[in-house]
Amino acid sequence: MREKLAIIVLALIITSIFQNCKEDKKLSVTEFEQSVFYEIFPSIIDSIHSDMRLIPPPPPPPNVLKEKGYDINNKSDPYNKAYEEWLRSDDYKQTMKTWEKVRDSIVKDTTSYFLVVQDSISSIEKDTKPQFAEHFKEYNIAPDTLDHRKNFALELNKLKTNHKKVKFKYRTEFPEGREFWRNKYKYNVVAYVGFSRILFDKTRTFGVLDGSYSMAPLNGSGYRIFIKKTKDGKWIIDEIIGTWIS
Repeated sequence: MREKLAIIVLALIITSIFQNCKEDKKLSVTEFEQSVFYEIFPSIIDSIHSDMRLIPPPPPPPNVLKEKGYDINNKSDPYNKAYEEWLRSDDYKQTMKTWEKVRDSIVKDTTSYFLVVQDSISSIEKDTKPQFAEHFKEYNIAPDTLDHRKNFALELNKLKTNHKKVKFKYRTEFPEGREFWRNKYKYNVVAYVGFSRILFDKTRTFGVLDGSYSMAPLNGSGYRIFIKKTKDGKWIIDEIIGTWIS
């Protein structure tokens, strides 16, 4: 009986030591940055990505309204009056019906489409650090002084998204330069996205990274993404601001 009790006590001690060692194991700086990036990634994609095919058609430009017979030479707000008149027309109703059919077919379609991502996370921009401090100035943060010029490889299997039909491919799987956009693929490529490394404050409670989202050579946007850690330890987006547009 005593031998059994001793064995049980010894097993409990060993288990306790193992758990404490496991808890004491800390992530390296790069491992921590990567874990935060993969955690916040789904929220970033939710914020910057949308299936453009599901967006209603834009208002027709003045020359198109003119061709349709609407008066765009009225001295008092000519375009808006012509546009409002067009919104009441059968032409508008037919346009929307056509678009709704296309939209519904896209929604029902279960075929995946792809976001092409950089193979690695790039270095941060020079103006990131001062803007980071300014954005979180109420917290009086001190940006980390670590070297963020080195890149690290992106792992596709760790990229998660709330969009069920979205899949990811590396940029190196495609032709370079403008040929990337000119080629026709067997699958639907909707955008090319890229991200920078994350700059943290010294307490690792706040962070910032840059992102880009391009749907064509001259149809893209850049973003600066400010993130922070909540009291329960989760990383969330604090704010996203535009940095460039093409």
